[in-house]
Amino acid sequence: ASSRESALYALYEFGIPCVIAPSFADIHANNCSKNGLLTVVLPEKTAAGLRKQLRERPGASIGVDLEAQTVTGPDGAVHRFDIHPVRKKCLLEGLDDVARTRQYDGALAKFETAYRDERPWLYT
Repeated sequence: ASSRESALYALYEFGIPCVIAPSFADIHANNCSKNGLLTVVLPEKTAAGLRKQLRERPGASIGVDLEAQTVTGPDGAVHRFDIHPVRKKCLLEGLDDVARTRQYDGALAKFETAYRDERPWLYT
């Protein structure tokens, strides 16, 4: 594993479920998501304001509600964020790529049966 992947895993293992920043590279955000770590994109000014509040109030915390797609700062201000619906579903349900695909087992089996029935000459 690369040092970045190890760092992502370490964040998650230390109980940090979310990273907030003004931007993330797509591959970084995808890797985070696959490791159960939520990446939240907020405007630079908002992210800087949250960091400032945390520095000024040691022990303060930030609330993140993935279902509502909100971040609540130490001052109580609520900030909305966007997330792709599939990424959100996977994080909420704890699905990795394999588990997500397995959700379609029934539909895939039905398709394969119909495909074989319509093209028997391919399977003799």
